[in-house]
Amino acid sequence: MPETQAPPPLPKSQPSFTRRNTTIIKLLGVGALVLVLLIPLAMITGVLSDRLMRRNEAVADITSSWGKEQSVIGPVLGIPYQYRFKAVKEIPAPDGKMERREVEETATPTRISCPKR
Repeated sequence: MPETQAPPPLPKSQPSFTRRNTTIIKLLGVGALVLVLLIPLAMITGVLSDRLMRRNEAVADITSSWGKEQSVIGPVLGIPYQYRFKAVKEIPAPDGKMERREVEETATPTRISCPKR
């Protein structure tokens, strides 16, 4: 009968601290790296906000000297005209009910207006 060997004995000492907690040590290392890398990020954010503030100041300075509000004033030619259009109106019928009818109307514009930009 072939001889069976006994399994090797288990080590009597416990594994070392680093071997037991390698995952925790790695997580702490990643956390420390994240905290260290937040410092340059804060510095870059400060530079960006400073540049944005300077840009806004430059735009305000240029627009105050060059691009003030402009008013275009000149002769206006007003040509009177009438236009016709069809509208649907509700008209009371003799029996008291409201009746919808299509009516042709004429209108004359009273003032010329231009759209604001």
